Amino acid sequence: IDTPEIYPKNNIKPFGIEASDYTCTKITRAKVIKLEYDPKSDLKDRYGRYLAWIWVDDNLLQKELVSLGYANRVEKNS
Repeated sequence: IDTPEIYPKNNIKPFGIEASDYTCTKITRAKVIKLEYDPKSDLKDRYGRYLAWIWVDDNLLQKELVSLGYANRVEKNS
């Protein structure tokens, strides 16, 4: 999820803390969390982070974050 950075602490971006708090709250209060991987994409990015759609109680977390203005929509270059 491409949200504003909050690390290092001396370079916190606008809405970074809000995005982090929202995500942490959604994850910790969730009854069901599902990860969906795209078979046409890499499993991890260049930093070793997993690439997956995150479903929290049947809601797409990335979509929620974008709709709230806490994340940027990222298009894969073709």
